[in-house]
Amino acid sequence: MCVITTLHITAGKALCKEEPRDGRKEEDCLKRWPTAAEHLVGAGEFLLSGEIHYFRTPPSTWERHLDALGECGCTAVSTYIPWSWHQPRPDLPPDFDGITHPARNIRRFASLAVERGFRLILKPGPYVMAELVEQGVPEWLSRGHENELARGPAGELWGRSCFSLASDYFRAAAAEWLQAVAAEVLKPLVRGRSRFLAGVQLCNEIGIFSWLRGEGDYSAPTLAAWQDFLRRRFRSIEDFAKTIGLKAGSFDEVPAPSGPCRDRAGYRLYVLWHEFARWLYGDYTTFLARCLEQAGIKGVPLIVNVGGWVQGRAYDVLVNASFHATSLRNIGGLVLGIDHIPEAISCLNQQDGYAATSAVAALQQEGVPVFSSEMQCGSREHGVVTYGKELALFYRQAIVSGLSGMNYYMFAQGKNRRGQGCDGRTFYWYSAVDSRGRPADMYPYCRRLGEWLRYNAGPLTKAQRPTDFAVAFYLPHHAVEFIRPRLSRREGLDAGAVGITDPAFFRDEFFFDCVLRVATQSNFLWSFIHLDALIPQKLRREQMVVLPGYDTMDAATQRMLLDFVKSGGRLLVLGWLPQWDLMLRPCAVLAEGLGVRVGKPRGGDRIRTAEVTDLPVTMARPLNVSGRYRVTATGRGGAVIGMEKQCGRGRVVVLSCMFRYISDDHAALLREHIACLLGRTPTVTVDGTLLADLRCGPEGTFLFVGNIHREPRSARVRVRISDGPRKYVDLGEIRLDGTSGRILPIAHRLTEELLLVYATAELVRVDATRDRVVMVFGASCPSPLILCLESRRGLQAEAGGHPQRVVRAGERWILRLPASEDDMAVTLRIAPRRRSVRPARA
Repeated sequence: MCVITTLHITAGKALCKEEPRDGRKEEDCLKRWPTAAEHLVGAGEFLLSGEIHYFRTPPSTWERHLDALGECGCTAVSTYIPWSWHQPRPDLPPDFDGITHPARNIRRFASLAVERGFRLILKPGPYVMAELVEQGVPEWLSRGHENELARGPAGELWGRSCFSLASDYFRAAAAEWLQAVAAEVLKPLVRGRSRFLAGVQLCNEIGIFSWLRGEGDYSAPTLAAWQDFLRRRFRSIEDFAKTIGLKAGSFDEVPAPSGPCRDRAGYRLYVLWHEFARWLYGDYTTFLARCLEQAGIKGVPLIVNVGGWVQGRAYDVLVNASFHATSLRNIGGLVLGIDHIPEAISCLNQQDGYAATSAVAALQQEGVPVFSSEMQCGSREHGVVTYGKELALFYRQAIVSGLSGMNYYMFAQGKNRRGQGCDGRTFYWYSAVDSRGRPADMYPYCRRLGEWLRYNAGPLTKAQRPTDFAVAFYLPHHAVEFIRPRLSRREGLDAGAVGITDPAFFRDEFFFDCVLRVATQSNFLWSFIHLDALIPQKLRREQMVVLPGYDTMDAATQRMLLDFVKSGGRLLVLGWLPQWDLMLRPCAVLAEGLGVRVGKPRGGDRIRTAEVTDLPVTMARPLNVSGRYRVTATGRGGAVIGMEKQCGRGRVVVLSCMFRYISDDHAALLREHIACLLGRTPTVTVDGTLLADLRCGPEGTFLFVGNIHREPRSARVRVRISDGPRKYVDLGEIRLDGTSGRILPIAHRLTEELLLVYATAELVRVDATRDRVVMVFGASCPSPLILCLESRRGLQAEAGGHPQRVVRAGERWILRLPASEDDMAVTLRIAPRRRSVRPARA
């Protein structure tokens, strides 16, 4: 008990500084934990895993399940290890050998996986959720310890299994459980040189209980931690009172905020309450990591998974990712596993997958693999039907947008035992295999992707995603789960009374559904950059940054953005130049440095630019600009709403308005201001309504093209792949069926003499010798299969058992084949080199 208490206090001392942005170097923040993330994904490997719950499937079918997983090209298997399943009684030790029930024999399940060459991703909790009764925590654990359970502001229990994360009793019990799992299950997988343990997930979706309820925990252990946090956050109670605007004689008298937020003092207290929650999540995560370390689990990648998709939208993925701000500073190499649950793919959420993947990549330590812990494969709800073609489209989009690996969730359907499940007997529908390991709805789509990865994984892992510009996101703007709850109906923030823009409008309607949607559908290649004043060098590497601006931002981050512009960067501010710091104290460092004074907000303005006239916007703020500048947009009465200005060696463009994306003119307004700063043709140009994305590497480029519409669509696609003489590849017109996508090869070297410039179908396999190449392509229908090749030697082609005509254009050769719904093998024969004949001597 004392070890855990000490750990809690020690972590608190390390993390609770008076100023969270205290100028520490990145290296100091990240050296606190050994970096092992590189072991998650092997060299040249795309980690493809599948979720199989051994405790929900008959042990007699485990081998069949694992064999099906291998047939789909997976190299790892993932599963929870539910505490409640292995230790149903407190008077008996956990059973990992199937003594009390055959399905508890996880050691046998792991052995079967290792025999087949799989690595394992294991998730021992203590919470596993997974729609298990009591979230996978034994029901006996809370008997006689009700004071350790999480509670609402009125003292109501969250549930019989929801403990305070600050509870020493719960932590002591969790430590004992983790030590048992480590000794009996985890350590045998990491002995010697064997590395069959690919990763260990710490708990499950940490912070999700508070997020779902839309309120913090008000139990005695958590409130005690809150007061300890305040003591370490502020120099004195007088310092606290001056900052917040609340009178208190001591920190013990400071209440945790609850209920509606209707004034600035209440808002400031909620800012601290959000900050405290992230500190507590970080302290709890560090505690779990220390437990594993003390149990001998070292050098193994540690994962925390990030939820937040709700009804097919990823608005709250950034909120959930922000829960781990402290954990990421405290545990170097921590992997944020994304829970990708898109449910259906459409114009509404076309940007959400990019946003979720890119947010995690931006938050993690550089070099840490971008991994999806739960990539939707089926549906948790019987009435929410998923379709294989749509999910296959999403998989390809996610891979090209930057994933290093993903875990099908659920690869296998499960059947709950009596009293085990909280939603009925069946767990998951429409997955890849049923509960007995037989192929089901998603099986052919998973198998198809596995076939593609077998050949392409090596070059893909060496390929990076180029960007046209970075989109800045700032974690404090997404710490809003208690004042703008997503799923709770309780009253939250009165933004008008506080005097700020509604954060839900900013995030959902402007940031996600306007800025990100327009950028995505316009096929700009963008990625997030995390604005962190502790790591300014990341920002310096960017050439152009788009900042969706809000009312608040700390002074250090504003100064970092100003320095970025003055040193030669290009900054586009869409929305507000910040006027306050996070505690609503006046702070306009960025605006003042740019020579701009921002006026009061005007509702219902109408915007005019060179391309757009009389465009309604939800709100605008006039700009008073000093020095030389160019007006890019005006509002009512000719007020300056948009401007472009040189600042130091760089340039800044500000469009000081927010709006919902409804009209094509709204999209045109954003594109016009992006073009002001981009200064060149985008990396990918698409003449049509297909989506495109790109990963470029030394062994080839991978072009994703996708159709998110329900009906077939066409587009002409042109890609810039280098800065050399032949820097563009024009693929011509590509036609795709509704809700479908492909990853097309560009600039793939087949032999020393032969380059595949591009193909309009997926390249599944290549068998090459010096003078003969056999390529297998996936279905091209409804488009013809077009191959563009480069060779100085002559080519002959054969497909479907018949010779095919190859048209020569200089050193390039074009082969056009009819559309096919099946795989097509193409054989190329390369003409032998011509031997030079020397003239005979006289």
